[in-house]
Amino acid sequence: MPYGLKVINTSGTVQVDETYRNLELISKTTISTSAHGSSGGSAVMTGSHFTVTVTGGVNPIVATACSAEWVGLDGKGSSRSGSTFTFHFYCSGAAGTSVTVYVFDTPSTPSTPSSNYGLEVKNAAGARCYNSGLKYLRVQDILTFQVPTSWTYAAANSPWYFTRHASWATYTYTTGRTYAAAFTLGLEIEAKTFNSGGSTRGVGWMVIGAKCSSNTVDFRECAYQYYNTSSWTYFNPGMRSQAFVLDVTNY
Repeated sequence: MPYGLKVINTSGTVQVDETYRNLELISKTTISTSAHGSSGGSAVMTGSHFTVTVTGGVNPIVATACSAEWVGLDGKGSSRSGSTFTFHFYCSGAAGTSVTVYVFDTPSTPSTPSSNYGLEVKNAAGARCYNSGLKYLRVQDILTFQVPTSWTYAAANSPWYFTRHASWATYTYTTGRTYAAAFTLGLEIEAKTFNSGGSTRGVGWMVIGAKCSSNTVDFRECAYQYYNTSSWTYFNPGMRSQAFVLDVTNY
């Protein structure tokens, strides 16, 4: 770059120049989760769910924040039909739990900054690369989680029927900041159902969710549907998913 603007932090990393690209905050909403429908048979349903639909999307990322319960992509994950994206989420809390939802995307047309003053960077073609009035995706941390290859059957833990982890991992970040979590994949255990004594038994879905409280983000498994059985056959042991912890302070 023979001339122009280059912003470098104290570590020498280029933060903004004419090649800057990032997703922008498209919307921030607060939703109330819904109850699960009838599961049928002897299945037990816990928690609640909700969907987020992004219309006119390009490359959307949906992040959530809930200080009271754990939220994560469920077994359905996400789907796309043209420029419409649908994300399916599970919440460990009952129906009516409040969840803040952040949608980041590349806008199909240039978005309007929140103010008419500040800093704007354009490339040689005159296209906007950065505007200080927009709210960009800020990644605080990238974490990888893996489904265990087995679970310990524990009838005494009824109605869960397996030994649960109190928490997979808890991460503490800068005090005074606000954080949300986004998942690349609905991390789940899915086990085959089978017939035993005329009753269908087996574990259905299990997903990992995040609870964002103050400057702490806690990850743990959240049961979605389960049966009482001591014999499970897993479809996807060792499955991995990444979680992005986002800084959404003042968003």
